[in-house]
Amino acid sequence: MVSSHLVALMGYLMWVVV
Repeated sequence: MVSSHLVALMGYLMWVVV
């Protein structure tokens, strides 16, 4: 589902920020 993709993207962004 799109929700899963969105969550994965958010997590990736957070990882990049950190």
